[in-house]
Amino acid sequence: MAYTYDDFVTAANGAGVMDMFSQDDLGLVQKNPEFGLSMVKLQQDINSASTTEQKLLAQEAQNQLRKV
Repeated sequence: MAYTYDDFVTAANGAGVMDMFSQDDLGLVQKNPEFGLSMVKLQQDINSASTTEQKLLAQEAQNQLRKV
């Protein structure tokens, strides 16, 4: 199934993380909605991290996705 920007918006709003994405991230999501859905999951991981290490790992995963 091909995802759309609207799928990303729905997922991000449902997860309560839409306001945590930069304009640069949103531009990337418009080109690649699957990137956005992955970023939503990682942002949820950041928000629910119980240790600093978990949070840093999820942040690093987001940074790696941005580079790809």
